[in-house]
Formats: sequence, structure tokens, C-alpha cells
Amino acid sequence: MHRLVLSVVLLSACTVESTDAFRSICLTDTTVTATFALCESSSGRTLRDAEISCSAGPDNTLNVSGSASLSVGMSGTDDCISVTQSCELPDGLDASQPITVASSSVNGTLFEGACVQSSDAPVDRWSVDTVASACLNGDALTVDFGVCLSSSCDTLVASSCEVTGTADALVVSGEATIDSLSGDVACTDDCNPATATCNLPKDVATNKGIMLVGATKPLFDGDCTSVGLP
Repeated sequence: MHRLVLSVVLLSACTVESTDAFRSICLTDTTVTATFALCESSSGRTLRDAEISCSAGPDNTLNVSGSASLSVGMSGTDDCISVTQSCELPDGLDASQPITVASSSVNGTLFEGACVQSSDAPVDRWSVDTVASACLNGDALTVDFGVCLSSSCDTLVASSCEVTGTADALVVSGEATIDSLSGDVACTDDCNPATATCNLPKDVATNKGIMLVGATKPLFDGDCTSVGLP
């Protein structure tokens, strides 16, 4: 008597999603970081491979190209985990000067500590003038506007602050301008601050501490305090 054994193999269907487009290109010190225009997820979207190439062009131009691909299952979570790749700034480029970025999807002027967003993505520009906290460092004051910026969707375009008054009643004001990708875009949930740094008035001595209007305590060198000024 022969027994027939049937083996059933279930294959999970998946597709491959790929792109050579970037959502943003950033420069930190001498490291170039490119964020691709697709997202992994904690379940259902898995990175297969990703790579970028950086080269120097004439007139302080940075050429960036690359590709990334994902395995996409039939079901999964809708969270967004950025797909990024980094390279060192090529020899011949001067990070102290504006760098012209050239790629298939991101073009613009790049500065150290800033990002260039894809020109194809819709962008909302908004501003905030609420100073949430301030830190004293010597004769300079760094203010935080109390907002969280996503590294994949938000770009700090400009920020500034001003301090007026006397040591026992200083008024700090400022404004930050931000570009945010809009529309049906999944953004990473990391929280990066929007800050600005400005000098104290020349006649203000900091050796005995300073008092900011709206603060809850005097501020000494190296200290930070909440401000809460509109």
C-alpha cells in the first residue's frame, strides 16, 4: 500500500518598488545625506538595496545620483521610515561657500547644515514667531521656537532673533520660516528644533545673570530657561 503525501507551499505575493528620485539632499559638516522618495515601514515594506554616488562638478557643483528598491508585501503598516544613503563631500568642493546641487530630482543651492528639497514636491511655507526657550552662551542667546521638524519633510529656510532692554528686563523676539512638504506625503516622526542665535546688547553684562521677560528664573552663562513669549 502506497501513501501519497501532498506538500502544499504557500507563497506570499510581493512586489518590488524602486526609484532613482530623491526627496531631499542635506549637508552636515562634510557628509552628504540623500533621502529617497520612498519609505520603508515597520511591517510590509522592506529595503532591498540602496546606493548613491557623489562627484564634484565645475563651479562648486555637487552631482548626486543613486537608486533604492523595496520589497512590498500585500499588507503592512503605513508608518514611514526614511531610506537614506550618505557620502563624503567630494574633494574640490568648498563647504564654506554655496554648493549647487545637481541630480535628477533635487536641484538648488546647498549650505552646510541645510537641505535642498525636491522641486517636484508641493511645499507649504509657514512661519513661527513664538520663542519657547532660550540658552545663554557668553554674550550670545540661542532661542528655540518650540516646533518639531521632520528631517524628511521640513526645511528651516531662515531664522533670526533680537534681544532688547536691560540685564534685568531683556525682551527676546524672533521668527523662523519653514518649508514643509504637503499633500499625500509620509514623513518621518523625528523631532528637530528650529533655532536662531543673536547677540545681547553691548551694554548688558552677564556676570550676574540676565532676566528675560517671560522667563521663570535668571539666566547665567551655559544655562537654558523656558520663555513662553508670543
